[in-house]
Amino acid sequence: MVRHSQRRTSKPTQEEKRLLEGLSTALSAEEVRGLLAAAVLALDTAGRTRLYGRLGKETSGILRALLEKGSTFQRMPALGASSQKIRERWTKLWADWSAAVDEAS
Repeated sequence: MVRHSQRRTSKPTQEEKRLLEGLSTALSAEEVRGLLAAAVLALDTAGRTRLYGRLGKETSGILRALLEKGSTFQRMPALGASSQKIRERWTKLWADWSAAVDEAS
């Protein structure tokens, strides 16, 4: 059994990078999202526990809350964004804003 003692926040392993690149090349974004949901939902309790151990604290907390029966997150229509998602949105919005300013100049 492989143990992952370090919690990870965002840096994927080489194996994960290869898989993600292959999926991005072969499948649409919607297909990748469907595959991800199906794979996570197919995990048994032990598999989910191993997955939580490989994720960062914030990510695993959100995922755990979504998957646990009776969780308040399950009943909520929208979740708060993770810090990484906020940075991703901010970067895109800033790039869009900069492009609009450049175009107007």
